[in-house]
Amino acid sequence: MPLPKNITEEDRLVYFESIESQVISFSDSKSDNSMYEAAFEDAMSDSKTQIVTEKSSGNDYIFWILKALLKWQSCFFIPDRAFSSILILIKSVLYLCSNSSYFMKALYQDFPLTIYQMNKFVSFSKDNIKKYVVCTKCFKLYDYEDCFEGRRKVSRVCGNVAYPCHSSPQLRRAFGEALLKLYTLKMGVN
Repeated sequence: MPLPKNITEEDRLVYFESIESQVISFSDSKSDNSMYEAAFEDAMSDSKTQIVTEKSSGNDYIFWILKALLKWQSCFFIPDRAFSSILILIKSVLYLCSNSSYFMKALYQDFPLTIYQMNKFVSFSKDNIKKYVVCTKCFKLYDYEDCFEGRRKVSRVCGNVAYPCHSSPQLRRAFGEALLKLYTLKMGVN
């Protein structure tokens, strides 16, 4: 394959010689290997002593990874089925990396495999859902907390007036529909 017109053969040789000088070569001599083995032994002994302290920070890493994944899921409308597959994929990658260090092994062991485990790990205690009550006659929205009168849990009635300036007095009245209904279940629980 011919070189482009603006690159000479001399430029190509200089480029590849500079790359070869940057490549680290490993020799087979015992002295070099013993140096690497000693460094590896030191690193392994340090990581064994640090695993207790790294486990708590590992949970922080997992929390932030899960938080970023959940943000990504909500931004791009990823279904839960696909999201659980992504959790399995990340857990598999952490398994492959777990042989490299004790920290990665701790991440692998603590990383959730299912959406249920993820919710438990992130500890979403409750959904932040705003509850509303709708009047069945006029369809006006009320806050759920505003539908009770006093300390007792007695249902309020709808106070909406459909036509407050109407000439007929019967159309100027509030609807008066009960906002909540009391249901008794089979076990006697209301």
